[in-house]
Amino acid sequence: VSSPEQGAAEAIFDMARVLFSEYSDDSAMVFSRMALHLNPALSEARILLANIMVRNNRLDRAISYYRSLTPDDENYIPAQQRAADLLEREGRSEKAAEILKKLYDQKKDLNTLILTGDMYRRAEDYESAVKIYNQAAEALGGNIPKKYWHLLYTRGIAYERLGETERAEKDLKAALSFQPDDPYVLNYLGYSWANRGENLEDSLRMIEKAVTLQPDDGYIVDSLGWVLYRMGKHQASAETLELAVELQPYD
Repeated sequence: VSSPEQGAAEAIFDMARVLFSEYSDDSAMVFSRMALHLNPALSEARILLANIMVRNNRLDRAISYYRSLTPDDENYIPAQQRAADLLEREGRSEKAAEILKKLYDQKKDLNTLILTGDMYRRAEDYESAVKIYNQAAEALGGNIPKKYWHLLYTRGIAYERLGETERAEKDLKAALSFQPDDPYVLNYLGYSWANRGENLEDSLRMIEKAVTLQPDDGYIVDSLGWVLYRMGKHQASAETLELAVELQPYD
């Protein structure tokens, strides 16, 4: 049964959410803090305050709010993941990894483990990324289901960057079997083949499909220009690469 203070806190927090949706951040902060004063256990108010800080580029304050949640709170896992994401954005990847590792040890949350691998992959530490991805695969019993197709995709990328082409191709094909219309899986596998001058007809077919699915993505259009070049179709390649430049003029 809610106490009068808790009821009042929830009513005040409802107003804070409305103000946040209307971009009245200063007022939303005041109401969120009032709600927390009445009910310190109202973690949604802490998260809203963190979101306000993110929107105003006050990332250190946002991280503090996310990290203030206790492990028994239902919002604890996503809040810690968000804090790690912001730390990585600030260039503090080691601290971000520390938070994610601690979170996995506490909660055995598989998505947290995969996020840790993703962080290492973005930092171009592909060996560490593969190690974490393999740990996640082991937690799934070694048989990665469709629900976790993205694990196959990201591990395939890490393998490809390490030059382990057979393992990369196996993972990327497995991801594609689960998501045959994902333009990014199609593009990555097709581009990796084109880079090595292999399976060029299949590469062309896959990247053309990716372009059809994501026609405004300059990187995918660039891949199409590259495979055309590798096939000796230089005029078509030049025209396609010019289009890629138009789509990504500042790259």
